[in-house]
Amino acid sequence: MSFTRRSNTLFHNYSMSGSVISRKFVHRDLGVIMDSKLNFKFQLQKMLSSTKKTSGLVYWISKKFLKRSTKMVLFSALVRSKLEYCSEVWNGICDTDKSKIEQIQNNFLRRVSYYECGRSSSYNVSLEMYHLTNLSVRRTYKDIVFLFKLINNIIDCMYLVSKVYVNVPRLNSRHIRHFRIPQAENFNLVPINRLMYICNSLPSLDFKMQGNTWVCMGGFQLSRFY
Repeated sequence: MSFTRRSNTLFHNYSMSGSVISRKFVHRDLGVIMDSKLNFKFQLQKMLSSTKKTSGLVYWISKKFLKRSTKMVLFSALVRSKLEYCSEVWNGICDTDKSKIEQIQNNFLRRVSYYECGRSSSYNVSLEMYHLTNLSVRRTYKDIVFLFKLINNIIDCMYLVSKVYVNVPRLNSRHIRHFRIPQAENFNLVPINRLMYICNSLPSLDFKMQGNTWVCMGGFQLSRFY
């Protein structure tokens, strides 16, 4: 299997013991479907198809429940967990695909609010009403948490650590950047570069550990989020 986004790709046949090794263009590894162009098209299709069915099932099972929290726990456990699985790998998707993912949660909340209140609320109002967070924001936090764990040796992977370039700013520099990001043609396809870019956009981010608390931007505690 070769990974490239070139329109004209040269393929070479490889053989072992006289037998030609078949070439694959799609491969599933640890639940993530990767294709040769690394746009995760098949992963998103499978994820959206599965969560649409599960979301509808959760709604019909829980719509007569009296407690809102019970409905949200079911949704978070059975639907949202699938929408966020290994998002650190595939989160460099386009805005159109991000909207499709967000629509799963939006549709569920709209149906629940219509059943409870007799009218559908806007997405932002529903998020506040049911104490949920935008999925795109949650994926961003997951990216930050992953990089935090990597730097603090909570995740033991020396290869990924070697790809993290800490930026040493000048003495009187006005631009605070935590990391130096190598240039890449397809920037979002390199997960570790995307993670460093997100952290650079948050100058108040702190990667230090204070006891058992993980400190993040604006005093936000990562341990409270996960």
